[in-house]
Amino acid sequence: MAGADREGPRGNGEGYAAEDPAVQALAGRWMELVEMFTGGNPGIRQSLENMYKNEPGFAAQQGHDPALYDYVRRAQAARKGGTSV
Repeated sequence: MAGADREGPRGNGEGYAAEDPAVQALAGRWMELVEMFTGGNPGIRQSLENMYKNEPGFAAQQGHDPALYDYVRRAQAARKGGTSV
């Protein structure tokens, strides 16, 4: 999600717990962008998620840091009470 990785703690969030308000804001913004990109379609969202899981090089080609992606997923899980998105 271009831009979302520039709106909060840098890198992989070192020094910031997933429950930190700044991290929670980043995770929320990330999901807003995902919803905009997918048009809220759960099937498209799942396909996107599968692509990132099954094609690790794709994230790097898009300029995404895999460690940041994992960190945001952990923050999303913390936002949702332990369930990952």
